[in-house]
Amino acid sequence: MSIFQLWEKGSDQTAQAQADHLWNLFVELRKELVESQKIRSQILGFKITFLTSLIVAISAVYASKGIGLLESQNSYLLQVFVGVLFLVPAFSAIFFDFIIYSYSFSVKRIGCYIREYIEPVMKAMKVVPDGFVLWEEYLEQPKTKQHYAQYGNIGLTTMTVIVASIPFYLKLSFAESLHMDYQIYGFLFCVLLLLLFDIYSFNAPQIFDKDYKNTFLFKIHFVKDIFKKFVGV
Repeated sequence: MSIFQLWEKGSDQTAQAQADHLWNLFVELRKELVESQKIRSQILGFKITFLTSLIVAISAVYASKGIGLLESQNSYLLQVFVGVLFLVPAFSAIFFDFIIYSYSFSVKRIGCYIREYIEPVMKAMKVVPDGFVLWEEYLEQPKTKQHYAQYGNIGLTTMTVIVASIPFYLKLSFAESLHMDYQIYGFLFCVLLLLLFDIYSFNAPQIFDKDYKNTFLFKIHFVKDIFKKFVGV
């Protein structure tokens, strides 16, 4: 059944009641969307403050103890401990991103519902004048699209991962230890996997884009489907 059949005009009183209900639904969804945007901005601000403070604190400990210059075998545990501490900002940045992307997903979901199910009905019911461009319809125009904040966020996470990997690149210890090498490569491998999943999650809200077939997420799913067919999964 078409969505338009749910809003067929009866008497003038019925039509007015339907229009009022539709408008109230639109307003409530807009409030929820704005609230999600507000919370997302707050989390992003807290992420920047938290990561900056954490990296500065850990770097101060690293410099004050001269850990990078220690050659004693007795300093092994201290070096490993501080090295693991450097990974905390990297993991934290990625986990913050997952929370931020969940709110981005919510914003996109609400916007998609308004664009696909509410705004067309508002036009059909003459709730707005003919030819009037509604908000979500306007946002779908190419000139209104921008992703600078999102790129800044993923860029900040990538920089945090790079900073966190520096002590591991230096190996933190001059003592020859194959066991420690395995730890270093294991930690870096985990961070890399999470970073790749972070980039995938960054694109997850694209599923609600009107031109979804032209998005990076669609291309990932397309390649994944081909791989599944190839391996017979």
